[in-house]
Amino acid sequence: MANAGARLGRPAPGRCGPGSPELTTSLTLDMPDTLLTGSVRLREVSRTIPRRPAGHPPVVLTIAGSDPSGGAGIQADLKTFAALDAYGCAVLTALTAQATTGVTGVHAVPAGFVREQVETLVADVSINAVKIGMLGSPQTIDVVAQALESLKTPHLVLDPVLICKGQEPGHALDTDRALRDELLPLATFTTPNH
Repeated sequence: MANAGARLGRPAPGRCGPGSPELTTSLTLDMPDTLLTGSVRLREVSRTIPRRPAGHPPVVLTIAGSDPSGGAGIQADLKTFAALDAYGCAVLTALTAQATTGVTGVHAVPAGFVREQVETLVADVSINAVKIGMLGSPQTIDVVAQALESLKTPHLVLDPVLICKGQEPGHALDTDRALRDELLPLATFTTPNH
């Protein structure tokens, strides 16, 4: 694993970067008319991403909760990234006890450990885009916002879970305010859902 970065989509130094010939052309990905990502249905979406050298797919980071049934959260995000020929990475913010019929429990990952996951990953892997899902708390939102400001990714999709099952109403409002104040200004595309 000495050269894991190269295998994870990081091009060799000097081979690909802002202004390099490889990044001046674009590749348009047309997604199916109805693609279910979490609980958000995207219709007629077409995105343009920078062309990467052969063998170097774009690297997309999802920062979200887990859905053991595979229908939402990081599991759905990683499947979507793979279907679009992108290399997916994930930072976990919450574990859920969940099936296709509903959520019975949520265990939040401490904000400090979310920070550690992001810092460890970006120290090794060049991230081309970030997709944010369930963050769950103002503390986690603050950690993620700080990480994104230093990462300076050109593409940020904010697809937040605005209300978590079992959340106290006051906590949900604090989370909503933090999302609006700290992450919404950084987003290039937003898909709010419940």
